[in-house]
Amino acid sequence: MIVSQPQTLPSPIDAFPNALQIFFPIEANDHTKIGLRFGDMGIIHFMLLQALEPKDNILALIKFIEVNIPVPLWYFMLFVSFGMYAARISVEKIKDTVADITRNLN
Repeated sequence: MIVSQPQTLPSPIDAFPNALQIFFPIEANDHTKIGLRFGDMGIIHFMLLQALEPKDNILALIKFIEVNIPVPLWYFMLFVSFGMYAARISVEKIKDTVADITRNLN
């Protein structure tokens, strides 16, 4: 007598990607950004984000390097890239504030 195994349905969680994809632009231009994308633990992608039209409605994300690194270094790179991203935003805000102040003085 052959006993068959009960069939189990696939988990809906398996349909989702394994990790949250985070892209931190390091060097930004008006239509081009170079940055790091963090995916699975231990994998860093160096990416190029390019606007395909002048209004930035359609974007292309191009991966040109994928690096497998140890997990502690992955965490270090994640925090450093977040710090660089936050510093760039802060510098842009300071530049805007200084420009407003100098414009009001004249």
